[in-house]
Amino acid sequence: MFVDHDGQATEIDDFPDLGDETEQDGVSETSDGGVVAPIKEKARGTGKQKVPSEIAKHLRGPVLASARPPRPPSAGAGRQQTSMASFVMDELQKEFDQAIASFFFENAIAFNAARSDSYKNMERTMNEAARSRKMLKLPGYNFLRTKALPTEYKIVDTDLDTIREPWDVTGLTLMTDGTTTTSNRPVINFIAAGDSGAVMVKSVDMEGKDKSAPAFARMWEEVIRELRVHRVNAICTDSAQVNISARKILVEHDDPAIRSIPWVPCACHVCNLLMSDIASVPWIAEVILQGREITTFIKRHQRALAMFRRAGREYKTQLGITDGRPLELIQPGETRFGTNFVMLQRLREVEAVLLATVSIRVGMIPRGIGPLRQGREHARNSYETRCRCEYPYKGIRPGFCK
Repeated sequence: MFVDHDGQATEIDDFPDLGDETEQDGVSETSDGGVVAPIKEKARGTGKQKVPSEIAKHLRGPVLASARPPRPPSAGAGRQQTSMASFVMDELQKEFDQAIASFFFENAIAFNAARSDSYKNMERTMNEAARSRKMLKLPGYNFLRTKALPTEYKIVDTDLDTIREPWDVTGLTLMTDGTTTTSNRPVINFIAAGDSGAVMVKSVDMEGKDKSAPAFARMWEEVIRELRVHRVNAICTDSAQVNISARKILVEHDDPAIRSIPWVPCACHVCNLLMSDIASVPWIAEVILQGREITTFIKRHQRALAMFRRAGREYKTQLGITDGRPLELIQPGETRFGTNFVMLQRLREVEAVLLATVSIRVGMIPRGIGPLRQGREHARNSYETRCRCEYPYKGIRPGFCK
């Protein structure tokens, strides 16, 4: 039964057999009944009439006994409802991210590891496994320390061929230096560097071995022949006496190819020795000692360090600087002479902050803190004494003195 706009009822007969596909008035029907059905009806009685075409085109599926005019499209007709799949995937992604982050945190892995090529390659492999619907297992302890390590060694060795390839044309510089591992084991490292980059050749464990000049010379010769003599342009070491003596032994070698390889002292070590000689000058040694006293005192006392940082923040505010943090004092190292000069340079840069800390704000210290007060008085007197010093040459006075 269909009710038209005038309120008249019309009955719709069953459709005749139209086969698999019938086309009428531009509307087609398929056997599955899921497409718009053509309306081919016969009216009965005196009120016979066809269903209006504007309504017939909205009839879908099986023929309905009654129909209504189509509703106007809603404002959100073009919007797509959020599926549960995306919600579940978001929750799964959050859980996965947190699991990876926990692995980084628990094992103290640097965040920069997430930028490495191997990390991205691992992500790509996991995505491929997910698309193929394969369940992968993470490698265990024994696999990592046995099978995986030699395989990775071969992969890295293959990648380094691009660095070794130009050596036959450009040559290389053999660099060697001794160091100590975290377990206090002495080792000597050999590095080959060329225009295309540097490669770690080998590391020799020197525990219980001969460390004389002849032993070093034999070791150098072994590495040179391993790299091929015609590739080695020079040998670069520090200026330790044992290295100088080993070089003299190679100069007298029977093989002219090895005998002609020049020895180049390490420029960094030479500069370090130069600073060591400068620091041996009496007045410079005194300045370094006093600078150490100031830096060590402020660094080791929390109250003094807090006052120094507060003075630094106030000084920045006066200058109208809003970005970054105030400069901190640099404590020198025990075995690197260059850090002494870096320390003195930083003292010069924070001179105004030091003056505000040890002079203007002395009254801020409570009277009950005797050792701290005495230490600050000593630091202030030492600083003022250095700044009143008169040196023969004005150009070489300490940088923090006016």
